Amino acid sequence: MDRLFTSVETLYSLGYRNYLFMNLPPLDRTPGNQAKSEPSPNATQVGWYNSALTYHADTFAEKHKEARVMLFDAHARLADMLDEPWKYGIVNTTDFCTGYDQPDIAVHYEKYGCPMPLERIPRKHKRLKNNHYCRLRSEVGEVSEA
Repeated sequence: MDRLFTSVETLYSLGYRNYLFMNLPPLDRTPGNQAKSEPSPNATQVGWYNSALTYHADTFAEKHKEARVMLFDAHARLADMLDEPWKYGIVNTTDFCTGYDQPDIAVHYEKYGCPMPLERIPRKHKRLKNNHYCRLRSEVGEVSEA
């Protein structure tokens, strides 16, 4: 963290005054880490990093009062998405539609094993977890503005 903020001090000395820091998302909850008995990084390690980043960003802001220092809490935002995916239009968090990136997925979704078009999920299914697929669209942008 010291090396990172040494670089930030260099940017400050060059005249930069606006800084946005983003903490780590819940990396301990990635699919790869979920399958491991000892995930790396684990929740404790992510917490340590995020605490250190917050401390250093606050210290930097206190030292340079004319600088605009912002910290985006990516961890909280993404943890909420994982905890309550339906709020963001995500209805399936356990299965994978292999053709999600195909150019004709909206029209020929069944060709790829998807039960319905990715962006046309009936309202009654918004809270289902394992039956339907959905693409995360502009919700991330809407969350960022909140």
